Amino acid sequence: MQIMTFPLAKGIDLGIRMTEIRKIESIKDFPAEKMAMLSHPQEWFGLPIPENPHHLKGISLSSCREAIIAVPRVGRILRIFDSTGEGSPHPELSFLSRLRTIEGTDAWVLDVPAFREAHGWTSSPSATANVPAQNPGDGRDSSSTLIQQVGQTARDIQRVLSLSASLVDSLRFMEGKLPETSHGLEVISQMTEDAAHKLMNTLESLLEEHEAIRKILADSQTKKSDQKAKIEEILASADERIMHGFEAMAFQDLVGQNIKLIGGHLRDLESRLVQILIETNQSSPKESTDEPVAKPSEGASDKGSETKSAAPTSETLKGVGATGDIDQSAVDQLLSEFGF
Repeated sequence: MQIMTFPLAKGIDLGIRMTEIRKIESIKDFPAEKMAMLSHPQEWFGLPIPENPHHLKGISLSSCREAIIAVPRVGRILRIFDSTGEGSPHPELSFLSRLRTIEGTDAWVLDVPAFREAHGWTSSPSATANVPAQNPGDGRDSSSTLIQQVGQTARDIQRVLSLSASLVDSLRFMEGKLPETSHGLEVISQMTEDAAHKLMNTLESLLEEHEAIRKILADSQTKKSDQKAKIEEILASADERIMHGFEAMAFQDLVGQNIKLIGGHLRDLESRLVQILIETNQSSPKESTDEPVAKPSEGASDKGSETKSAAPTSETLKGVGATGDIDQSAVDQLLSEFGF
């Protein structure tokens, strides 16, 4: 798991997971309503809030739209273990935990769901707006709704069964393609991870160079103040572009996790499909048509019972149109009556 750190003071770094960072922008042009949403993490550690807020950066969170985290500057991209059980919790704030990064540094990592809960933002307005109002009279329509759902499910099953004629060929095709697809996803995940780390290292070096330029300008005794102001403006603009680059790098963490999950699902699906292919070949129609099936006579009930008892207990797969206890035309007629 990757986090972006934001230095607040010497030895105090705030960490936010890359999956939670939605946008990083300068707050100097914020309207009044967005300024009211600012949350200053300096207050969490007893630090003074900067007098000039226009130099701060605003961090918009993906799963918390009620607040914007105001930080003085951006630090580094670090990695932490995926396990959330490690770390030392803050003695007073439940949404902060001190974690040791893989690189060996410590950071106070923000738990965004706990942060929302601590401020009473447990319910989302958009989520509650989509919940339909409960009407006591809706119970009368529950039976018809259930029938509609059952009928639609039955019709969907019929559509799936209609594809059984080409099932074996499709399985043979996927048997060879699924391993290749799974391996390709793993390669994509590795390539995106390498590219993301390379770009992140480049952006970090640019930030360090900008800080060095600022120190040189601050130590110089030149009187070209307007020149310094112009250079500072250029650096601020470049910093903003770099922030956009960091913001774009959040894709790798999400894409990497999703691709690894998809790869696992494909491997599981591959093993399941191969097993289905084996069972289908064992019960193929060619084997069943080699021996004619004798129809029992009306007077041979005893022999019929013996034949049934001697029949194998393993079930065979039946395709569409196979003889069964339910007439297919009766099923179609029943579904048609309900409009499916």
